[in-house]
Amino acid sequence: LEAVYDAELITDRVKADITKQEIEHVTGKLNDALERAAELTIRSGCAGTFVVPIPQDLPGRFLKRGELLGYLLERGCVTVRVVVYQADVDFVRHRTEAVHALPPHPSDLWPSRLQEPKPPH
Repeated sequence: LEAVYDAELITDRVKADITKQEIEHVTGKLNDALERAAELTIRSGCAGTFVVPIPQDLPGRFLKRGELLGYLLERGCVTVRVVVYQADVDFVRHRTEAVHALPPHPSDLWPSRLQEPKPPH
């Protein structure tokens, strides 16, 4: 359109004005499309490892704004809470020798430790 506009500017100013309006219209539509595409990109406000519980469920799925997609885990700051049957509490407190955290990438190794158990509220 720019080349058409440049040619019409010399030969027919009325057509050139119409082409200029068309250029402005198309440019506006392009900018709107680019803005909408940028809104489709999901970004996090902090660094970490993004983990999706069932990644096979995401491809082709429509997501609503604010819908939970997964979790962002910061290395060294992850707390895992587990529920243990009352009958197993003594076993967990006194016989647990090691705690293992399974990271999203099995090649990573996350140091883990068992903290003092906390009763439910």
